[in-house]
Amino acid sequence: MYIKILIGSLVLSLVVISCRGSKSKISNKDLTIEEVKNRVLAYEDSIMTFQKSQKVVPAYFQDSLINALKLFYSKFPEDKSAAKCLDKIQMFYSGNGQVQLAVKYADTLIEKFPKYKNRSLVLESQAANYDMFINPRDTNKVKQYFTMLLKENKSMETDKRKGIELRLRHLELTFEEFIQFQSK
Repeated sequence: MYIKILIGSLVLSLVVISCRGSKSKISNKDLTIEEVKNRVLAYEDSIMTFQKSQKVVPAYFQDSLINALKLFYSKFPEDKSAAKCLDKIQMFYSGNGQVQLAVKYADTLIEKFPKYKNRSLVLESQAANYDMFINPRDTNKVKQYFTMLLKENKSMETDKRKGIELRLRHLELTFEEFIQFQSK
C-alpha cells in the first residue's frame, strides 16, 4: 500500500510540474484538442489517486480539473466531448454546494446539447436544484425542468412519472413539506 501511495505521489508531482511548466511554453490558445484532453485526464487521474489513498484531494487539483474542463468546452464547443465536460463541471459544482454555478453550466448543457445522452439526469438535477437548493425557490423553473423531463422521456417508469406529476401538482409545498405530505 505504501508503494502505491508513493508512486501516486510521484505521478502527481510530475503532473503538477509538467502542467506548470507547459504554461510558460504554450498558451491555452495554442493547445490542441489532444493536449487539453490529456490535461483533463491527468487531473482526473490525480484526483482518483488521492481518493484511492483516502487522502483529501488538494483544492489545486480540483480547481485545475474544472479549469481544464472549462478550457476544453471554450476551445472545442462543437466536439462531442464538450457536453461531457459541461456535465462534469455542473456535477462538480453541485457536489461542492456551489449550486448557482452548477445550474449555470447545466443550463448551458441543456441549451447547447439537446441530444446529450444523460440529458434526463441533468433535467432532473436542475429541477431538484431549483426545488431544494436555490433560495428563494423558483417553482417556475422546477415546473419547466420537470415538464421537459416528462415530455422528452415518454418511456419513463410509471412510478417515477407519477411521482414527478404529483410533485408538479403540489409545487406550493416546499420539498420538506412535500415529503411530509407523501408520508401521510
